[in-house]
Amino acid sequence: MGIESKFAALGMDVAETTDRFCGNIDLLQSMMRLFAKESYEERLMSTFAERDWGELERAAHALKGSSANLGFVHLSSLAGVVVQTLRDEDYTGLDEKVDALVAEFVRVRDGIVALEG
Repeated sequence: MGIESKFAALGMDVAETTDRFCGNIDLLQSMMRLFAKESYEERLMSTFAERDWGELERAAHALKGSSANLGFVHLSSLAGVVVQTLRDEDYTGLDEKVDALVAEFVRVRDGIVALEG
């Protein structure tokens, strides 16, 4: 399996993302490694547990942007759902939305780590 297929398996929009990085796969992988080191999982879970909606929104918004820049479309979309839910102050199903976001982040992060072998 080529590297682009592995990126696609992580949910990356490979064509758009490699264009964004001007075809520089080494730079893209370096940015992915930095992304995988971020503590989004801990930050999302702790701010949700503390019911700190403002900080949860900031964490989800940051994850939305960084995952979008790396082409992780589904992850960015889930983060956007959490952000919008918090902005609407409609907390219905928020726990499930945060759980889904955390699970997808962990899946992507673990996949990035596995690429490094």
